[in-house]
Amino acid sequence: MSFAEKRICIQEAVKLLVGHDANVNACDIERRSALHITAANNCINSFHCLLPFIDDINATDNAGRTALHHAAYNGHTQVTNICCCLTNSKTICPILIKLKNN
Repeated sequence: MSFAEKRICIQEAVKLLVGHDANVNACDIERRSALHITAANNCINSFHCLLPFIDDINATDNAGRTALHHAAYNGHTQVTNICCCLTNSKTICPILIKLKNN
């Protein structure tokens, strides 16, 4: 499966789940959401797909870490940059503009 095909499958899976009232903000026993996990594991496609549905980009897990913390700690520069952009309301982020326009 090509990269483009995988991205489409992920996007369709997220849309399907959200369309059936799945709670993308649900957390595991350590209060980690899907956004925390995708940030920690550098799952950039899943991360992008989840963003429009996330209630709070600054939500913390039991250890007080946000998705930004997980991404930065694991050295995932692209996800870290997106999180920084989205948490700074004074910055006009091209990614945020793109998400809002979709």
